[in-house]
Amino acid sequence: MQNIQCFLDIGSFKICCALVEMRDQQRPKVIGTSVKGSKGIKGGLIIHIEEAQKAIINAIHGAETMAKKHIGSVHISYGAPSIANFHLRHHLSLPHGVVRGKDLIAFLKESYEKTTHEDYYPLHCTLSNYALDEHFAGHLPIARHGKTLDGDFHMISSKSAPIKDIEHCINLCHVKKDTIIHQAYAAGLACLSEEERTLGAAIIDIGATTTHIGIFKDSRFIKAYHIPLGGAYITQDIAQGLGISLEQAERQKCVNGSAISTGDDRNIIDIASHNHGLSREQDEAIRIPRSDLNAIIEPRSSEILELIRDQLAKNNNRNIIGRNIILTGGASQLTGMRDAAKQIFGHQIHIAKPLAMLGMAENMKTPDYAVLAGMIEYKRLSMDEKSRTDYHDDLSRHHHEGLGSIWQWIKNNF
Repeated sequence: MQNIQCFLDIGSFKICCALVEMRDQQRPKVIGTSVKGSKGIKGGLIIHIEEAQKAIINAIHGAETMAKKHIGSVHISYGAPSIANFHLRHHLSLPHGVVRGKDLIAFLKESYEKTTHEDYYPLHCTLSNYALDEHFAGHLPIARHGKTLDGDFHMISSKSAPIKDIEHCINLCHVKKDTIIHQAYAAGLACLSEEERTLGAAIIDIGATTTHIGIFKDSRFIKAYHIPLGGAYITQDIAQGLGISLEQAERQKCVNGSAISTGDDRNIIDIASHNHGLSREQDEAIRIPRSDLNAIIEPRSSEILELIRDQLAKNNNRNIIGRNIILTGGASQLTGMRDAAKQIFGHQIHIAKPLAMLGMAENMKTPDYAVLAGMIEYKRLSMDEKSRTDYHDDLSRHHHEGLGSIWQWIKNNF
């Protein structure tokens, strides 16, 4: 029987949907995709339920039509601004002098409950840096001997209200929510190598209206940050600065623009006049040197990169990631963005394309679709018990099913 999963990346500029056949011991196969303009969503938040609902339904329907399949549930990407990072160094005494399954259950449960807050919805939970009797113990130390067990428990959560809005909107589309995946986590799975995620790295997903930062260490997703700026603000600056439409501004940004001054800045650009759909006399085409365009783009690009730099300078992040900073997302493709980032960060910065997914159209194998590719990879890893590092589903389920689900996870792995 086919295992068909639906993945929905909800952005402020576009909504992407993919239907994927998940296959045991084989690469996932994309069998249907759809990309629709986003409506009713701004800055990762749903601001108009009805408009967002229609846009989501259109995206799902397009992918279903292409795949000739009907789905009943979806995996959803999430990128709202109200993200909180909770960290706990938890300590547990071992009365029997050995780490038993019950001890590990208690460790997981106590850590989870201590970092769960009433107004927050837990998104991702990870464990790392185990120590037995204050000595490093590597991976989950089942059957290892000692008197005390310590470990780092990381939880990435969101304010509950935006999650409830998403869930309500999805329910109105007559589909159920499977999992919610933070966009930075998905982008990291799609664009960072296993070695980078292990050594420590930051993935920077620069989207249309928001930028998401994900911090990885020891193959775990341990922190997430949000910056309320993206490529659409550059487009808006161009439109206002040159008195042209947003459509024209986006084209000029992509075709002629650069985030940093270049040697051909004296070249003249011709921009056709635009009457904004109103009955106005047709003006002559605008003729400007390329330097005028870049003089608008450069300050906003620098602002975005400086905000990223400043965020990474906080909370010991640079000690975790070193120089491993990877850019992705649609706005990362702006000409000169890599060089501008190098100037601001003081070292080489890489721009990454996502994992190549079997069956994915060529025009969707770009940084614009990193989150969608990463969502598929997240599901693939979750199907492989030994590869899982996010325990949120197991831990949250105990509120409804008791501790049986956590115990089953431990038995499957150890």
